[in-house]
Parts: sequence; structure tokens; C-alpha cells
Amino acid sequence: MLNTFATLCLKNINIPEPPKIVVYSRQTNHFCFTVKEASEHNHILICVGTALAPFLGFLELKEQLLGSKALESLGDTWLFAGAVNEAYLPHRERILAYEEAGVLQRYYEAFSRVPNSSHHYVQEQIAAHAAEFVDFFFDEKTILYVCADGGSISKSIEKTIANCITQIRHITSEEALLIKAYKGSGKYREDLWLKSIYNIKKNILI
Repeated sequence: MLNTFATLCLKNINIPEPPKIVVYSRQTNHFCFTVKEASEHNHILICVGTALAPFLGFLELKEQLLGSKALESLGDTWLFAGAVNEAYLPHRERILAYEEAGVLQRYYEAFSRVPNSSHHYVQEQIAAHAAEFVDFFFDEKTILYVCADGGSISKSIEKTIANCITQIRHITSEEALLIKAYKGSGKYREDLWLKSIYNIKKNILI
């Protein structure tokens, strides 16, 4: 699209209504997965729909490390993924293959538009496995990754995790909100996209 637009401009062709191009400036964060993360830490991966994309890269690296046997041990990895239905979950067969091969130790999926689905949202899957989730999260080696929209989904996931901590650890909701401190330390990592993008006029080019 950009190439076509630029070509017309270079040829001095009149364009009555130039398209609006939204440029999103991604801020640097802790959201990364390296050999060190794969070998020294456990991982909880949470996503919905196409937000699965970075995690496929994470799992591919882990698969390569397992195949090369370059490291004595790798951390355990859990994946919580949600989508409208199975067809809308990118590379689902690949994920199932990762689980069978031992790249993934646990895989939980949720489908919002499948009437007979046992869980419709990833938040429900997290809540259904609250005790195990909280114990795994509080393991000093575990890092939690959330890839979401930066709006209602990411906030709902965070609230669900806080509720699980409150329930399992028998602490107050205020104490559970200390989860925000984990964001600063890199234990709770988020890759949030399109957060208030339409309110940031300086990032809209015409």
C-alpha cells in the first residue's frame, strides 16, 4: 500500500484523498525471550488471537535449543491462548505439536464463540487452574508474559490474576495489587499494542 502511494506521488499523479497512515511508536520494555530466559526461567505465556505471534517465536527458539541439546535443562512453559474458535487460533496444529514434543509443558485454550467450549476466555482458564497457576507464578524462576491490546483484555487478565492470588494466598485485594511491582522487576512482562492510539494525534500522519 505504501509502495503504491509513494509511486503515485513520485509520478505527480493527483490523489484526491490521501490515505491516513497510523504510526504506532512501540516503547522499549522487558518483553523478550533469549537463550538465558529459556534456560534459567519458567514461562507463563498469555495471549488472545493474533497476539499469539511473538510466542510462536519464543517456542521455536525453545524447540531449537531442545533439538541441539546445547543446554542441560530448559524451563517449563505454559501457554494460555484464546480465540473466536479453533480456526481463528493461528497455527493451532503447531502449538499442539509443541505440546506433544515437550516444548510446552501445559497448554490451555479458550474459544469465545464456541457454545459448548468448556472455557470461553483465557481469564476463565486461568481462574479454573488458580492454585497451580499461582504456585507456578510465585516460583522465583517464573516469568509471566502477556501479549494483548493494552485495553480491556490486558486489564481483565491482570484483574483475574490478582483475584487468583487473593483467593489462593488468602491476602487482601490491596496486597494482590502488588503485582504491579512485578512489572517493574520484569517478572510480569507485557507487550501492549494500540493503547489509546487514536487519541495520540501526533502519531497520525496524513
